[in-house]
Order: sequence, then C-alpha cells, then structure tokens
Amino acid sequence: MEHRRWCADRSIIGYRDTCAERLKDIDCFKLHWSIVPFKDLPEKERDKDRDVIGNMKKILNLGPSTLD
Repeated sequence: MEHRRWCADRSIIGYRDTCAERLKDIDCFKLHWSIVPFKDLPEKERDKDRDVIGNMKKILNLGPSTLD
C-alpha cells in the first residue's frame, strides 16, 4: 500500500514510469524507474516501503490515542 501511495504522489507532481512503450509519447514529464508494481521492485526498494510502515506504527504508539 505504501508503494502505491508513493507512486500516486509522484504521479501528481508530474513523474511517469519509464516503460519503453510509452517513452516515445512522453516529452514533458519527469521519469522515475520506481513507478512500477511493488512486485517488480528490487528487494532493497521493497524494504524501504516496509520500513515506512513499521516506523508509522512506532510513531503512532508514541503519542496519546485519540480513539479512547
């Protein structure tokens, strides 16, 4: 889910994937090689997304709960 959020964020600010079929039609976009399905990322990049999720849980546990 974090990777999808990241891809959406990059798309909003103008990045597009580097898919070879679409490169010929792109002349005004920024390109990023990581805008791919999560399963196609190298393991090192997947670990970054896992770290974000793990750190979110830790940060949320630091503060008072507003759900009580």
